[in-house]
Amino acid sequence: MTIASPLTLLALFWLCPTVLVAQETGETKQELSPTTIKVLERLEWFPPEEQARIAERAWLETLQQESPRLQAFQELKEWAERAKLSELDSDPNRAWSADTYAPALKLKTRVIGPNTSAWKKAKKKFYAVEDFPQREFFWEYDFGENALRKPSKPCTPAQLITSLLEGELPIDGRIGALAIARIDDQNRRDPQARYFAHHYRDRNGRIYAGIRLADVWDSGAEFEVSDAEAIAWLRTVGNDNSYQSPISTRDHDPIYARIEESFQDWREYQSLREAIASRLDPAVPLPWRYTGLEKVLDRAWGLMEWSPDRMRKLISQCESRELFFDKIKKLWEREGVELEVPEHPSQLIQEAARQVLREEGLLGLGRR
Repeated sequence: MTIASPLTLLALFWLCPTVLVAQETGETKQELSPTTIKVLERLEWFPPEEQARIAERAWLETLQQESPRLQAFQELKEWAERAKLSELDSDPNRAWSADTYAPALKLKTRVIGPNTSAWKKAKKKFYAVEDFPQREFFWEYDFGENALRKPSKPCTPAQLITSLLEGELPIDGRIGALAIARIDDQNRRDPQARYFAHHYRDRNGRIYAGIRLADVWDSGAEFEVSDAEAIAWLRTVGNDNSYQSPISTRDHDPIYARIEESFQDWREYQSLREAIASRLDPAVPLPWRYTGLEKVLDRAWGLMEWSPDRMRKLISQCESRELFFDKIKKLWEREGVELEVPEHPSQLIQEAARQVLREEGLLGLGRR
């Protein structure tokens, strides 16, 4: 039966410019300034390790500028170094083992991708409202593993330098991933996070590359639940070893209802943290449930003086979305004034990058 759901070069790889996604997706590329074009032409003269060093230096210089947002990024960078936050490779096909959780079914597991008609149908079904996430370009925070996930297509030194010279914060999402990591304050939710980060499998054993269980449960569409995924949830999240595969038909609905409730609880936790991070790093999409609340989220950051450390302390006092917004309302009323949202530090970013590039001989007269 089917079920309907509810609703290192640490600094170098921080970010990735819009041109990267544009080139890969066929979108119109941004027009670059003459200064940027000149620098990129000169950059080609340098070996890869020198390009990486220069890009790293330019970004580190940017972080030293006087701007609330840039200081927040520096705070996150320093925290990640102190915490020794792990960095894991991307895992686009991670799925629960059918041999472990449903051995009696003898499923012939195979991964299918975007070139198959079944995958295309699934994409249309589960992502009817939102675009399919291009996760290969972006850093992500893995709530279940308490670690960052690297993009499979990371940006190059030239792409990082391009963003800085154009006065932009490049958008590979590393800052946002770190912000989410900083405000992930409940490790007891790791089993839920780990479960829903695995990829979807249908009852024929086909695993859909890039389509996660969280995406499927959040889609509102009807879908099949494989015994492998059902038993995996029961054992790893529900702490219930009383069921074996094959699961009897009469047990399907009660089990699926438990998984659905677990997902709704997990989504509430995850989406609040993503919404908060999205106001610090626009590379993190604002969950649609928070549309219209952007001003309140900005107010929350302002009350915390754009400090991720302070934001973690605040959110740790709030068990739910409702409590969080109630807390913000009370703090704002006590302050009695509307806090200004800091302007995008375009000029500071450009000036910092140009200073480094002049000293490196890539712009004007330098020491080279």
